[in-house]
Amino acid sequence: KYLLSNSAANRYFNNKIDVDPQNKDVAILGTSGDGVYLTLDGLATTPTAIAAIPAPTVSRQPHLVACDPNSSVSLGLKQIWYISSWGNGVYQSTTGPAGVFTLMAGSPATQIYMICDTSGNVYVVDGTAGNKNIYKWNGATWAQMTTRNATPFNAIAVEPGNVSNIA
Repeated sequence: KYLLSNSAANRYFNNKIDVDPQNKDVAILGTSGDGVYLTLDGLATTPTAIAAIPAPTVSRQPHLVACDPNSSVSLGLKQIWYISSWGNGVYQSTTGPAGVFTLMAGSPATQIYMICDTSGNVYVVDGTAGNKNIYKWNGATWAQMTTRNATPFNAIAVEPGNVSNIA
């Protein structure tokens, strides 16, 4: 519905799609203002809308998606998934990609970047003007990891083999 170029601030938004590392045919697709969709068959059929995730409070902000590669597997599917909604926060399902998504208390509300490391930690770069700090979900609580000084953060990377190595 909306086409955002890969220029200006839009180039920083990541992971509008994530594929289940357990099953290549399963993915959640976030859009820029047109909802969030689930495919269980590698897009062989029309994906199903995930209605529980609200629209962003600012038009054309994308929903970001992350699957916890460390989560348990049930019926061949990873069980922990995250979806962001700009202005609303981060939503989590612990019952698979087709499960129930609930708002995570204390989650950053304006997400521009979201990843999940191999230990199940979630990292979010908050897109609030003048902020852009990094927040971490450790499985129990959200914590601010950085205090922005002169340069805001726009992305984060975690080494797959050593989750203590963060750039």
